[in-house]
Amino acid sequence: MAESRRLSAEIWMAIGAIGAALITGAVAVFMHLMPVAPQPGESNRIGPALSTTSATEAPACVDTRSGCGIDDAHALFVTAEQLDRDGKPEDAQKALVEAVRLYDVLLRLNPEQNGPSLVPAVIRALVRIGVDFSVTEVELRNWLANPDHTLYPVIAQALLRSGWRLKAPVFLDVIVWNYEQTQGVTTLRNVAQVVPDALKTAVLDGSNVRHETRMTDFDQLLQP
Repeated sequence: MAESRRLSAEIWMAIGAIGAALITGAVAVFMHLMPVAPQPGESNRIGPALSTTSATEAPACVDTRSGCGIDDAHALFVTAEQLDRDGKPEDAQKALVEAVRLYDVLLRLNPEQNGPSLVPAVIRALVRIGVDFSVTEVELRNWLANPDHTLYPVIAQALLRSGWRLKAPVFLDVIVWNYEQTQGVTTLRNVAQVVPDALKTAVLDGSNVRHETRMTDFDQLLQP
């Protein structure tokens, strides 16, 4: 009888030890599977930690083919327009010249991608200096985004860089047409090849035809 009681006690002790081990193992597995709560100051994220660079820090623009070049150009066009409204024409012109420079660079790098994004800002800038258009806007946008087969981007750049502000508007498509008809003018590859006197004549002729005037002095077209 005593021997039987001793065996029963040992059996129950073994069962208790096994049960404790099972419970301990289950708790360990549960803790392993359960996500760890974030510590104060940590973000609740999935996956590896992100870069320690602050989210407010903008990456440096090291390649004008990337989006940051487009952003810079848009910002300059907007700045020029705002400075115009603020009555600061000299500062506005400086910003506009830099915006036009970026337009030229980005357009030549990738006309199909960069042209459609930048052309609307170019058109607004042209209108502000007194240059509009008689063709459809779709046609004009296509031509201003095509530096390889039209003179529109180069002539637009020359007009915007000139600092001219016209009293009465002149059509850009007419200016380009008149310039193309000028004797002795070679095919333009960049804005540096634009002949200033030929461009002035193209603008003057376009203004006289549109407004039925007979002005002979280009300066008469300009705002004081």
